[in-house]
Amino acid sequence: MYKLSIVNEDRPLDALYIPESLVCEPVMHIWLVKEVYEAFYEMNRALQREGLPSIYGRRGYLCFAYQKKLFQNEVQKNIRQGLKAELAYEKARRTLMPPGCSEHQLGLCIDIALHHMQQDNSISIYEESPQFHWMREYATSYGFILRYPKDKMFYTKFSYRPWHYRYVGIGHAKKMAKLGLCLEEYYEAFYKE
Repeated sequence: MYKLSIVNEDRPLDALYIPESLVCEPVMHIWLVKEVYEAFYEMNRALQREGLPSIYGRRGYLCFAYQKKLFQNEVQKNIRQGLKAELAYEKARRTLMPPGCSEHQLGLCIDIALHHMQQDNSISIYEESPQFHWMREYATSYGFILRYPKDKMFYTKFSYRPWHYRYVGIGHAKKMAKLGLCLEEYYEAFYKE
């Protein structure tokens, strides 16, 4: 069930939560749960065997303290741009989850970069890439799902993020894809107590 954990503002993680078996990915130096790292590595090798460029993990596990720092920096940036504190906080929530509300703390997520120096998160950069099209077709075979699909914002409560992939395991990923369900719908349909 851990792989299907939903983390958001309604289901935050404890500030002290740290997943077991974190390993450091050697190219981009991001931390992932070992099983996720191994699946990402295998998926990347398959992508390369198809003659496509490598993908890189730009962001993986984020501890609570780092999430807090990122969020506070975003709020402060908004205040410096002239917003009052409450509006600055709300604007920050549109791009970042408050501390403890990011599933990056699970160590099961990976934000994909198309090359190792990529900083731009433009949606079109991802959607036009051959890697994106390959991943839409084959990521589930390695246990990954596109976590925030374009047509599921009602359920995920988060904007479309073509670079954000979540590891749920091969069986769950394939079943979700076959049924056309996002994680929230899948959990509700099959695992809600």
